[in-house]
Amino acid sequence: MWKSELNTLFQKLKSNRRDDNRYEVESFSQQLPHKLGCTKDGRPIFFVECCDSTKQVDIKLSLFTVMYNRSCDIYDNATKENFVRQYSVLQLNSDDEEFQKYFLDVVNMVLLRLPQTPETTVLDTEIKKIITLFTNAKRPSVSAIRGLFAELMVIDMAKDPKYLLRSWHVTPQDPFDFNDGVDKIEVKSCTKEQRKHTFSLEQLYPGENTRLVIASLAVLQTGFGMSVYDLMDRISYKVQDDINLLIHLRECVTATVGKYFDEVAEYQFDYGISEETFATYDSKDIPRIDKGTIPTGISNIRFTVDFADIKSIDLQTDTCNSKLFRALV
Repeated sequence: MWKSELNTLFQKLKSNRRDDNRYEVESFSQQLPHKLGCTKDGRPIFFVECCDSTKQVDIKLSLFTVMYNRSCDIYDNATKENFVRQYSVLQLNSDDEEFQKYFLDVVNMVLLRLPQTPETTVLDTEIKKIITLFTNAKRPSVSAIRGLFAELMVIDMAKDPKYLLRSWHVTPQDPFDFNDGVDKIEVKSCTKEQRKHTFSLEQLYPGENTRLVIASLAVLQTGFGMSVYDLMDRISYKVQDDINLLIHLRECVTATVGKYFDEVAEYQFDYGISEETFATYDSKDIPRIDKGTIPTGISNIRFTVDFADIKSIDLQTDTCNSKLFRALV
């Protein structure tokens, strides 16, 4: 079920909340036996059917409640039947509507990737990944939100968004935004007036037998424009037939956004200006500090480069046979 449809279903359940201790639920996928419900407090709750009754430690946090293999008294709104069945239950403890929509979307994607009735231990592993994504991230700065928007813009504008998304933040330790194991792309955002970018020393030394391209674009905040969620929806539509890419997209976004959905949603940016100012540069043309001149013991070096006099490159006419760069343009 697509995100908007899933939220519509949840809103219907929310408007029909019961007064007793029985949960009103509905199926949200023809392929899965699981159910979606709504708590008395108006919060989303998933009922997941597992293939075993393995004991697992319940999880009780401020944002999430998880109870494994519990007997649940539910009312199926579609079939109009009451029944008691064993489910593992995942509940979001937040009234934030943006958070609720995103939670519904992420859990739906993860369940679609799992077997129809997963083992309890497998479900526990996936749920803990979801919880970690939502709870570990700190409140993002404006700069971090602008950077995320710029990276999503690059994927959205790409000739082959699937390949680019597959190469996006493959590992948290990678200093480059896109890396397919051969070549690399680093995305930098700037203001419309000045194309100045800050680099770490490592970002301009990608290594031998590899090529690094800098993708630069202006990201201008506006009162009315597109948010990172709007771009995520656009990209999701383009890769909708690949569940692993859909999940990877959400994992990368959540790694920056964390639980601060309402705050991030308020930031709107001018898509047209970002598209208009998009340019690519060969890292070899960018001035840098010579690594050989740095005294022993000094690290974490960062510096800002003015691109005013640096000539951009046209990857469409580039003779380099790079899958990553071909996916970009």
